[in-house]
Amino acid sequence: MLLFFEEYGHLFSKNCVFYYFATAMMKKDVQKLIKHGKIIPCKFVGHAEQSMKDNKAMLAIEGNDKEEITQVGQWFLKDMKLMEAAEEDVLFMNQKVTEMAIQFAVIVKKELQNQKVNDEMLQHSLEITSRGVIQSYMNDTLGHFGKKIAREVENEVHDEN
Repeated sequence: MLLFFEEYGHLFSKNCVFYYFATAMMKKDVQKLIKHGKIIPCKFVGHAEQSMKDNKAMLAIEGNDKEEITQVGQWFLKDMKLMEAAEEDVLFMNQKVTEMAIQFAVIVKKELQNQKVNDEMLQHSLEITSRGVIQSYMNDTLGHFGKKIAREVENEVHDEN
């Protein structure tokens, strides 16, 4: 994206509106490359590919320009939730959740591999069980088994803080 702005940014009219979706690219970075026009950061909250698979997407748009939010809303399916949020907040949240998800996967994989479990079962369970349990926990739809574990974990986390 930087190459595009560096190469062609000067060719656009002063009234041009630039919508950009790169999560890690901040408005201040884009403003260095484009000296005129309006710049609107649009950031996927969460993992974009998974959002599309689940047909459950959220897009944060910085600023309070309702016209721009409406414009972006017309480009996407009605299932796309649009909200106003600072791009730094989206980047922080996406980075933190990504970091903790990877940390979780690495810890579980290492611990279970040390227990000499079947690699194919481990891969499957890590991918499927973790997504299902997290979704059930967030939607408060855990079964008896999951609720018992959730209470234990919540008490441990509460005791640590």
